Amino acid sequence: MEKVPKMLDQACVPPPGYLTISESISPSLELINISRRCGVSLAQFLHRDMLVTMGLITFFIDREAILTPKYLSQMGRLIIDIWGRIIF
Repeated sequence: MEKVPKMLDQACVPPPGYLTISESISPSLELINISRRCGVSLAQFLHRDMLVTMGLITFFIDREAILTPKYLSQMGRLIIDIWGRIIF
């Protein structure tokens, strides 16, 4: 569900349950597919871990391959901490 921001809303403080995504670092389709297949939300990724995963996706694309959840799981683990955040 999308929400139209109000004038007083700030991108750095999204409402509970929402994620602010900048156009300059929008998630790739591969990252969205990985999060769906793993049953997690993009909002659960810590910024650093999302950037690492996006870097791996770019690395695979440069080599004309696709980073799948299977390949990702062979390189590391997606762990959900006690606050529900994703750590890679």
